[in-house]
Amino acid sequence: MIRDSPFLISMKTTIEAYTITVRRKREKDPLLFSDSPDIYDLMAHDNVSFIKYIDKNITGDLPAEKMTVRIPPKDHSHNDKKRYLCGIIETGYYGKEYEAVDKDDPKDETKKILLGKSKAILKPFFYYIQIPRKGNKALLILERVDNNGIYPLLRSILISFFNYHFQVEDLYIIDRNAVVLTSYLKKLKEGRYNSLSLSANSIHTDAAERYFGGLNSEDFTIELTMKFKNGMGEIKEKKVKEMINSGKFLFDSPDLNAIFEDSTKKVTASIAGGKTRTLYLGNENKNIIHPYYEIEVKDNEKGFSDYSSIKKATKLFITNNTEFKVFE
Repeated sequence: MIRDSPFLISMKTTIEAYTITVRRKREKDPLLFSDSPDIYDLMAHDNVSFIKYIDKNITGDLPAEKMTVRIPPKDHSHNDKKRYLCGIIETGYYGKEYEAVDKDDPKDETKKILLGKSKAILKPFFYYIQIPRKGNKALLILERVDNNGIYPLLRSILISFFNYHFQVEDLYIIDRNAVVLTSYLKKLKEGRYNSLSLSANSIHTDAAERYFGGLNSEDFTIELTMKFKNGMGEIKEKKVKEMINSGKFLFDSPDLNAIFEDSTKKVTASIAGGKTRTLYLGNENKNIIHPYYEIEVKDNEKGFSDYSSIKKATKLFITNNTEFKVFE
């Protein structure tokens, strides 16, 4: 489509949200944001601020990540009252050879462009970091583009930034935990359960001796997966969900209970749009694998998220979910 109009087009983009802490390598307790120096002030206002540090020290080849990084000259913001900084990091992998072809005629050699192994296709990724005045947990929100994320890259950059400012011999570490919204958890529990998996990493010795001969209980793991077929009907699907949520899904079998009594229990659930996510049962709900969230943004002339739009949408996402109030 040729874009003659200045109007932007709405689209959905995916974000992931984490809490992060900063600690010294040999210490268990993370840094407190109330301590000096003020980490937010360091990242937003220092002569070698976060963006200036990336532009000066990280731009170009990152061999450990097999990525290259570039900071655009604009599209960066910070807010001293809310204590957040956000912006765009352009990055892409290298190390493989690509062919760029015409979408309508991929066989036309005259329109083919070869990209060698030293070339990287840069894509813009939005980031948002909010650092409260107290406590030890900061909020990190990252955009995913074409099913790719930048957490490993940003983690490396943050560690490098802190090592630079706090002396390299201290060696800082970033720890993260996924932010699992109550609304998201509710959608998973209300979604269609596709499968149930039980994983026994170790079993009681008497069960091991009874079923597995001379093997010790810690010599193996056992997994049981039940896959529920499509088309069971609403009544049966509801019964399956009630059975799983009740914890009585081994049908009172003494043999199975002996093996899977202390197992890790999880289901895969489909939510709106047919997306499948993993939900751990019991007290492990917080360990949902990769909770991604969709927000609506406007696109720019290149088809990626418009910076002003994704910034606004991310702030609205934070405002609309009470779990984020702890970062104010």
